[in-house]
Amino acid sequence: MKKLVQDAKKIKNLEIQGATNVALSATQFLCDYAKRISKECTTTKDYFENLDKARKILIETRDTEPAMRNGINYIISKLRKEIESISLNEVVKYINDYKEEYKQLLENAKKRVAEIGAQRIPDIGEDRDNEFIVMTHCHSSFVNDILLEAKRIGKINFKVIATETQPRLQGRE
Repeated sequence: MKKLVQDAKKIKNLEIQGATNVALSATQFLCDYAKRISKECTTTKDYFENLDKARKILIETRDTEPAMRNGINYIISKLRKEIESISLNEVVKYINDYKEEYKQLLENAKKRVAEIGAQRIPDIGEDRDNEFIVMTHCHSSFVNDILLEAKRIGKINFKVIATETQPRLQGRE
């Protein structure tokens, strides 16, 4: 548990930034923790008690990270559904598999959002008098991917204004 708390502090202290990075790190921390406790857990009930404690520690690091909560909950809820059909020594493998599934879901979502978002940026050609301005209040990798995709498909005449990029100040009024 001590190592998990140290890992969780990396999220809390903003050593790990960005919703996707936080979500992927937290799910990796959960997986690593499951590996470390595998010898201590003698029943699936033991595993879930420990995983629920780990879940709470990780989720409480940053209440503004729904992707992290979703990832951790995704892993634990999928594991609960399968627990009757897997052996105790397979728990870590399943946790890792679900972590990888969640990572793939995030990657697919980011790609699709970028494709859809890029279509929302108007194609106004190279007329400098008609530049399109995108204003964002964060440094989201989703937003960055939208802008990069827009450029990739030839929408080049836009400016970006980012009003806030400091993670501790995002979401404040």
